Amino acid sequence: MHDDSLHLGTLGDACEDCHQAGIWKAIRFDHTDDTDWPLLGLHNRVADCVQCHPKQKFSGTPKNCSAKGCHAKDDVHKKRLGNKCDRCHLETGENTFDHNIQSDFKLTGQHLTVRCSDCHPSVTFKPRPRDCFGGGACHPEPKVHKGQFGTNCATCHTTDSFSDIKALHDVGDFNLKGAHNQQACDTCHVSNQRLAGSGNVCINCHRQDDVHANSLSPRCGTCHSQWSFAPARFNHDKVGCNLTGQHRTLPCADCHKAGNYGGLSARCYSCHKADIPPGGTDHKPFSDCSSCHRPTTWLPAIGGGRESVCR
Repeated sequence: MHDDSLHLGTLGDACEDCHQAGIWKAIRFDHTDDTDWPLLGLHNRVADCVQCHPKQKFSGTPKNCSAKGCHAKDDVHKKRLGNKCDRCHLETGENTFDHNIQSDFKLTGQHLTVRCSDCHPSVTFKPRPRDCFGGGACHPEPKVHKGQFGTNCATCHTTDSFSDIKALHDVGDFNLKGAHNQQACDTCHVSNQRLAGSGNVCINCHRQDDVHANSLSPRCGTCHSQWSFAPARFNHDKVGCNLTGQHRTLPCADCHKAGNYGGLSARCYSCHKADIPPGGTDHKPFSDCSSCHRPTTWLPAIGGGRESVCR
């Protein structure tokens, strides 16, 4: 009978399960077959049992990786990632951590290509700022912003590239369309100037393009589209003058000389005085063209018109 001074009765009294008569070494013991804790991966390479069973205490050994006596001393994360090592680590030494599954900060675009240490200078990993810049974050603020646009870079930029800038004008009541959407930002934002609140008044940018010499509304969009200044969708009826006859087909500049798009006299004589041919019928007694002419056709001069280009 042997005195169980080593196991102190913790493994039962069937010594022959592990030991062979005359040979004290436990040559029959197999950790995988004889326990409910099979050794896998690198655990199976541990040569000395006392690394997991200090003082040769074989029962009551903790099964939690992060427990004292197992890998607590190996926790380079300093307990900031919890105590479930097997969520990220396998017994083989492989790391199975997936940032998009196991973190609420999803990696997209260029973030998928960077090394962990580029964002996590310490293997404690937490805490890390979520703002793109400021407070120890990853990206210094571009000088071009001059501190005007806050820390929410995602408002304008995507993770695919900093040069991939979202069309911020496509929100609110000022949307860039047509020719505007093809312009470089600095065409309007000279020296990175902010233009908040001024985009809806076209004349702020297009004053030098105003062929109307400031005689009409500053809201060019009433008649023009963002795709092109011409053709205009101006409706003459809406200004109190429904043009009659041939007048409806004429270019605007035929009547509105030198950019004068303000109110003009509706009388025929105001425009057609210069059309009186020299010689022939003496027109001096006449000031009402409609006495002889119609707005639909100048000749034959059969009368029946009215002395106004407006209906």
